[in-house]
Amino acid sequence: MNVTFYLNQNGRARHVCDAVVAGCRRHGVEVRVRSVTEYRRPEADVALFYGLWPPLKQLRQDYAAAGRKAVLIDLGYWGRIEGGKLAGFHRFSVNGLHATAYFQRVKHGPERFQRFGVELKPFSHRGEHILLCGMSEKAAWVYGLAPEQWERQAVEKLRLHMRVQRPIHYRPKQSWKHATHIPGTTWAPSDAPIQRALENCWAVVTHHGNSALDALGHGVPVFTTAGLASVLASADVAAIDAPRYPSEEQRNQLLYDAAWTQWKMSEIAAGEAWQYLLDEKLIEP
Repeated sequence: MNVTFYLNQNGRARHVCDAVVAGCRRHGVEVRVRSVTEYRRPEADVALFYGLWPPLKQLRQDYAAAGRKAVLIDLGYWGRIEGGKLAGFHRFSVNGLHATAYFQRVKHGPERFQRFGVELKPFSHRGEHILLCGMSEKAAWVYGLAPEQWERQAVEKLRLHMRVQRPIHYRPKQSWKHATHIPGTTWAPSDAPIQRALENCWAVVTHHGNSALDALGHGVPVFTTAGLASVLASADVAAIDAPRYPSEEQRNQLLYDAAWTQWKMSEIAAGEAWQYLLDEKLIEP
């Protein structure tokens, strides 16, 4: 098997690359490390890379179009921080921006999810406000959007279709430092824990992101168009007065399965992430 890890221009996430190289060697697989500036066309059977800065976005699309495997690695859903740095869990997505297409192909037990200490709450079917969770400038670019374009369009549609007039709280993504006030919303500070914003919340509206999984775990229904939570969410905010309420069993299973798409550095270096990709038949040995 021919495997290449493409580092972005500034060599960011070298620690992730080193862990992947070590983990693959445990399976007898050597990984070639190249700068993405050297990329011209798909050459490996499997390409791994961190994030989606240009030209990694093109690389991912090229590999998928060529019928090869492109494995996107990015920050995880839970347990991101280790040693005060974003060096904790990282998620793996094969031939997609998210693992949505396959992550529930195998049903997993609760043990891996429970290690994150997330308190699961029942769905309340009540709430006074709508929480709009924004995305970063980079995430907007990945989806071909301008910063805050999707969020502003969502507010307009919510205002048009709400029969019960609920306040909309806009919580920008914490890493997006240039967020501005969106007319028709109340500012929800992103430096406060999201659990605080989820209290007494009718529904969470977001394009994609960790906030959707946080909401489901907190017992708040979700409107989203991408990401793992979309499996149990509504896509059209025009239905804001009638959110989708999955069963707690469905919700719990989704979170259990999501926990198996992310790995900490020591697990990656030990070959456990690669073993998962093999076991789930996402790559061929």
